[in-house]
Amino acid sequence: MKSAFAPLTLIALLFHSCLIAQESDQEKGKTLAAPVEFLTKEAYDSEAQVRISNFKLPEGVSASLFADSSQTQNPSAICFDNKGRLYIAEIHRWRAGVQDIRTEQRLLLDDINNRTSEDRFKMYEQDQLTRPLSFYTEFTDRIVRVEDTDGDGRADKTGVWADGFNDALDGPGIGLIAGENDDIYYTNIPHLWHLRDADGDGKAEERVSVQDGFGVRMSISGHDMHGLVWGPDGKLYWSIGDRGYHFTTKEGRHYERPYTAASSAAIPTARISRKSTRVSATRRSSPLTSSATSSPATTTPTPGTRGVSST
Repeated sequence: MKSAFAPLTLIALLFHSCLIAQESDQEKGKTLAAPVEFLTKEAYDSEAQVRISNFKLPEGVSASLFADSSQTQNPSAICFDNKGRLYIAEIHRWRAGVQDIRTEQRLLLDDINNRTSEDRFKMYEQDQLTRPLSFYTEFTDRIVRVEDTDGDGRADKTGVWADGFNDALDGPGIGLIAGENDDIYYTNIPHLWHLRDADGDGKAEERVSVQDGFGVRMSISGHDMHGLVWGPDGKLYWSIGDRGYHFTTKEGRHYERPYTAASSAAIPTARISRKSTRVSATRRSSPLTSSATSSPATTTPTPGTRGVSST
């Protein structure tokens, strides 16, 4: 039976896992380790057809290549804005600044004891006989924007929208969601960033940390901060894995759970009002446990943290 709906197009992004990569501004960090030779547009299109031929698609759905490896590398998250432009979070710090404690066993006890971002930085400082601090700042995560300007279904314009996320504590940047005014919210431990291109030049010159203090431990890859979604209440929600958090709101309410993950009894989330841009840190309890398992808030302020509203 034929579908009653108009044909849909599944847009694919084609990447090579073996890319080694390109250099960026040294102060803002490299993207990858060395230059790489990309294929032609025609070659990518041809390869995409081979891959798409193995897709099992529902009736009325077609697939085509939208962006390829010459336009973006190492994607971790995507979102579209209200003008149909695609934003892609790229992670170039994976194993090159963002490490996994399973391969850093000399740091295991120190990492378990970390309770703040400052503790994690001190751990790196004390480990400089093994790795200098420059190791943690050499590469950058970034956001690129790709667009289909002629409406043929294939991206033809690409540019770096935001970069310079190469602080020693940064990464990975694996959460993106669009706002309503050329702005993007971006989770990149230890920050939730609000980024905006105010002058329309294709680069986000406005960069505000809505809240920092996330990811106090190195922990395990993937146990990071991600899953941005606008809720039906107009608030922005996201999750943090068991890399933990330690922060103080604008009102002085203190939240600290260095080992809490999204799958544990208390699910840490945060929310931002889409219209008023007021922010609050909230916690919702797992239905499998009582709310008493959530850590109580205190009023102990933490110097240096950027706050959010707790109401």
